[in-house]
Amino acid sequence: MKKKPYQEEIKMKKTYKIALIAGGFCMIVGLLMAGISFVTNCAGSDDDFSLKNLSNTKYADRSFRIVGDFDGISVDVASEDVTFIKTDGENRVEAHVDEDKKITVDVRDNILYVRSDNENFKMFSFGTEETYIKVYLNSGKSDKDLNIDTASGDVYIESGFGFGNMKVSTASGDVKTLGTKAETFEVSTASGNVYAENVEINGAAVMSSASGDHTVIDSTFGSLKSDTSSGDAKITGTTVKGHFERNSSSGETGISKTTTDTFRGDSTSGDLVFEKFDAHRLHIETSSGDVNGTFISGKIFTVDTSSGDIDVPRDEGTDVCEIETTSGDVNIKIA
Repeated sequence: MKKKPYQEEIKMKKTYKIALIAGGFCMIVGLLMAGISFVTNCAGSDDDFSLKNLSNTKYADRSFRIVGDFDGISVDVASEDVTFIKTDGENRVEAHVDEDKKITVDVRDNILYVRSDNENFKMFSFGTEETYIKVYLNSGKSDKDLNIDTASGDVYIESGFGFGNMKVSTASGDVKTLGTKAETFEVSTASGNVYAENVEINGAAVMSSASGDHTVIDSTFGSLKSDTSSGDAKITGTTVKGHFERNSSSGETGISKTTTDTFRGDSTSGDLVFEKFDAHRLHIETSSGDVNGTFISGKIFTVDTSSGDIDVPRDEGTDVCEIETTSGDVNIKIA
């Protein structure tokens, strides 16, 4: 039987697709074999093989004196890590960066500015060394405002620094601060983690992240707000004098040995776990997330759930605890 024209066309299209798939597969196998051969040859050569040999980036060390008095600090960099270090010597900035980076350090209008900019843009750049900018200051305690903005660089503030209003913004970089004192504290990241230990914030502290985790240890705040989407939060040994708020979508929340005046916790699927936590008034809402743990003192409980199990102590004292869930379980005890 003679095939119809449209049947011949379908057959040709199928043959063409099979040829394309086979050709693509052969190309991928060829590239993989070439890559393996390259690495093997480099590793077997007289010179030590290192990814550094593949880098097309050259680096430079630079140092800048900080000249003049300043009432505020503004740092705006891209991929470099930023570290604040106390020193007994002169105020200065030291950098290890891509040699094409222009580093600017100057004092204008009573503000210390630290900037990094690309002088010569490279379409394809592959570097293997960590780059950084270190700010050395001989006076750690002050009321100077601090503003740090990075893309992927980490931020680390050593113990002993004091600031007025402190604001740090980064995308994928982590933020770590130890023993810092400030009037206000605002940190925002996308995937970067936030770590604060032994910090003392007189006013409001706000930490906001998408997938980054929040860790707070042995600290004091006027008020505290921790917002994440999928990031977890761990708060321990901390005193919040005013309001403490924790919001998450799927991120877990763990709060231990912490006290506050009022507390609000909102979560979709993330659990909230308390250990020796206390507040005069608590309001907690979850969808499928569980609420478990121990409070220090008795509460008057109001619990509303659709399908979740409930196990709370009998009412005691004057403090109030309101819990609303859809399918999440509630299990609270008094420590």
